[in-house]
Amino acid sequence: RYVNTRGPVTEADVRWWSKLPAREVRTALSQLPEADGYFLPIDDLPATPASSFRRPLLLPAFDEYILGYKDRLFAMTGTTHEHVAPGNMGVFRKTVVIDGVVRATWQGAGGRLNVADIAGVPKYAQPGIERAFRAYPFA
Repeated sequence: RYVNTRGPVTEADVRWWSKLPAREVRTALSQLPEADGYFLPIDDLPATPASSFRRPLLLPAFDEYILGYKDRLFAMTGTTHEHVAPGNMGVFRKTVVIDGVVRATWQGAGGRLNVADIAGVPKYAQPGIERAFRAYPFA
């Protein structure tokens, strides 16, 4: 399930995330397709339409998309990472993800959205960011 929801992933990713012994991870991964050291999701899951990746996501500060990987640079640059996790001290800001890439951080209070553009938020994403904010489940 981890590979299907997070893949492609390396054996090290699975071991770090699951905290399972190496032998158990290798046994499980041996059942999956592999390419260049990355284990791939199985093909019998329905494909995600490409259009769904264009929809901006407002993620909470401690979302799995950021925390689920030891190396987070697949989703952002080093400079962006420094902004998202200042000083790499375990504190994370809320992120705006567009096309699978962290492009900004956000804050929202009192019905007001504040977006800090740190990696170039495309113009086409602005309306989607506003819609996502209006739909965000505040406690």
